[in-house]
This record gives sequence, C-alpha cells and structure tokens, in this order.
Amino acid sequence: MKKFTGILITTCIISYLLPLVSYANETKSCTGEMGDVKMSLLGLSAFTELHGNCWKAMDGTNIEGEPLAQKLPHLKGKTPNALGRFFRVMDVEAKIDPDGEKRLTGEPQEDLFKSHLHKNENHVYKWNRSFRGDGGNPKTLVDRDSGSADSHGYKKTAKTGGVETRPKNISINAYVNTGNPND
Repeated sequence: MKKFTGILITTCIISYLLPLVSYANETKSCTGEMGDVKMSLLGLSAFTELHGNCWKAMDGTNIEGEPLAQKLPHLKGKTPNALGRFFRVMDVEAKIDPDGEKRLTGEPQEDLFKSHLHKNENHVYKWNRSFRGDGGNPKTLVDRDSGSADSHGYKKTAKTGGVETRPKNISINAYVNTGNPND
C-alpha cells in the first residue's frame, strides 16, 4: 500500500507541475487587436510577458514594417509619443476640439491657452498730477493700493505657479498593439 500511495502522490504532483512547466516555456501569443491601446501600471517587460510582444510602448518606438505602421502612414513608422501627454478622444465633428476635423489618430496637439481677458477689480488707479499745475504726465499711472506703475502704465504682478500648467493626474504607462504576432 505504501508503494501504491507513493506512486499516486508522484503521479499527482507530475500531472500538476507538467502544465506549469509547459506554460513557462510557451511564447505568449498576443492579446487584443492591431491599434488597441492599453493603459497599465506594469512596465514594458512585465506587460509584454502577460500580453505578448506585439505591444509596444507609446513613446515614439520604431515600428517600421509592422502592420500598424503600414495602416497608419502618418505615424511615420513610430508609435505615438504619449510621454507626459493626456489622451483626448477624437472629435471628428469638432464639437469640443476646434481642430478635431483636421486631426489624425495618434497625432500630438501642443499646449494652448484659450483667448481670455483678466479683470483688475482689486486696484483703483488715478492719473498722477504734479503740484506745478501742468496737469502731470498722462503716461504715469498711480495705483492707490500699492504705488506707481512704470512709465507705460503697466504694473507687474507677482509670479505664481510652477514650471507647467496641468490638471491633477496619475502617471501610467500606455501601450499600443502593432499587429505583429511574430514579435
């Protein structure tokens, strides 16, 4: 009975471990379809280990000759460089994005501030008058709250902010399926 139990246990262990050994030696086939984009907290090597080598980082990586580069020639043989950029869903009817009708998928859009005015409601200005009775220099403006402006009437304000304009965010990796199952 001891011998039979030992053989049974050994057989069970081998039958359990064999698929794991086989899985470890397999090349992972690619998940998803060409052009799919996935966001992940995983780095590239861990991500491709799970999803296959057809996924490339969206950091301007060279993909010349791969199906995605052939399908989207405006990418010029590279993945879109999404480093430090926010994703914006295509707006081909230009309902929100005024450039939407002209843009191509994967194309970057540079920084832009919408045209706007600033109101200065916290300061009361008056023209500076001299005591000589000549009416003063109309190019000199005095801010009653904090002194005079420069000779052109401009008043400098204190600098605020940091090195960029950005909303609150979380960093994440972005990958694109290049459609090459042989990678």
